[in-house]
Amino acid sequence: RQDNNIAEFDATMANIPYASGYNPKTWTKFTDVLIPKKTTSSAIEKLRIIVLFHAMFNMNNKRIGRDMIANAERLNQIPWEVYGSRKRHRAIECAVNKVLTTDIARQEHRSMALCSNDAKSCFDRILHAIATICMRRVGVSRQTCLMMFGTLAQAQHYIRTNYGDSDQAYSCIEIPFQGINQGNGAGPGIWLLVSIPIINMLKAEGFGFKVRTVISKEKFSFVCYTFVDDSDVVHSLSENDMTETAEETTALVTEMQKVVDTWEGGLRASGGALVPSKSYWFLIHFIFENNEWRYAKINETPGVITIRDIPGTGRVELERLEAHEARESLGVFSTMDANQIAQAKALKEKAIKWADKVRTQRLSQAEAWFSLQYCVMKSLEYPLMATSLSKAQCETIMRPIRAAALPAIGINRHLTLTIAHGPQCYQGVGIPDLWTVQGILKLWVALKHGDAPTITGNQLRASMELHTIEIGLPGHL
Repeated sequence: RQDNNIAEFDATMANIPYASGYNPKTWTKFTDVLIPKKTTSSAIEKLRIIVLFHAMFNMNNKRIGRDMIANAERLNQIPWEVYGSRKRHRAIECAVNKVLTTDIARQEHRSMALCSNDAKSCFDRILHAIATICMRRVGVSRQTCLMMFGTLAQAQHYIRTNYGDSDQAYSCIEIPFQGINQGNGAGPGIWLLVSIPIINMLKAEGFGFKVRTVISKEKFSFVCYTFVDDSDVVHSLSENDMTETAEETTALVTEMQKVVDTWEGGLRASGGALVPSKSYWFLIHFIFENNEWRYAKINETPGVITIRDIPGTGRVELERLEAHEARESLGVFSTMDANQIAQAKALKEKAIKWADKVRTQRLSQAEAWFSLQYCVMKSLEYPLMATSLSKAQCETIMRPIRAAALPAIGINRHLTLTIAHGPQCYQGVGIPDLWTVQGILKLWVALKHGDAPTITGNQLRASMELHTIEIGLPGHL
């Protein structure tokens, strides 16, 4: 039962530092919890530090993050390239934009370069002064910034272990620790605000992928796709510079080097850095040979991109990939030539792993059904908006799922596909079919971008209900 008096007292105690910039002593005691980034590695350098703040302090941080992002949206300060830390923006849609860009390049036989990069400990390297400036420009008061960064500057960090919290704390001596720490409720919002000037720097320099729409002939350009610290910068030459000669790729590599240097320089000015071992790049160029177009190989289009190492004392050459090579980004294995080999393999391995666990575990029929519908199928459905899997590939992925799921829920494994994937309202089992789900998600992308004007939201929902598919489409559809 809620007590209004207690709620008012709690709000007042939180609002006094928020409005005045005061830093309560009890708020400066932080607890560091180390968790593995991957379950397969427990090496100390591979652990992620999550900081547990005082509940009232972090409640204020969450309020700051929510209010400043809402104000930035209202002021149109956020570039459309930014997807992380925003309402109604999903990671898979950011991955779709990357796929659509490579589709345009392939259709127009355009040369382009793309660099996928990873920021080093993004939240833990943000300079307080830079973060304050970025927050102030979207309306955060001086006192509120003093409350947050004054508390962070006086932090006393205790380490949590299996044997309890440490008795002694570590802290700064003269220069305060920088960074806003992972676990900070305002962390994603601060990172978003810090990345805005960097993106605007690239636009001011004239970099980006330039597109002219087919029907309206409208020109527009974009410089990157970002979801929190997962970023891809992209660049293509202007229409006046486009040729079909080797000079085009040389000019493109030169300009792409400037793009990467500008991006990395902006990150380093804010306290960040790029991790060379987790960054790579593509150079796309097309060659007309034997009466058809093909992607140029690396040895046919030489070029090197370098970045500064993490300390900033030297330069490191980035790994360059062929157009057919795939790397996972935002949960999707995407390639420049749109082949689906790596993505289909990853989904099949996931399906086989789930099927093996279902066969070897003693699950009730209800548990098996829940695991099928709301665990493995949701995991398989996530990348489909950005994929182009063939019907045969979808069937290969679904085969081990059906073989394990049908007996687990008490149904003969040799049931026909029509009944297994049929809607429950027509006496089917109601197992989602990847091929159908992928088609519906592609339809949603076309609907969102205005390429399917004859399809209404109600018609799309009716199609979803017919196939008993729950794919988490945005509620405003």
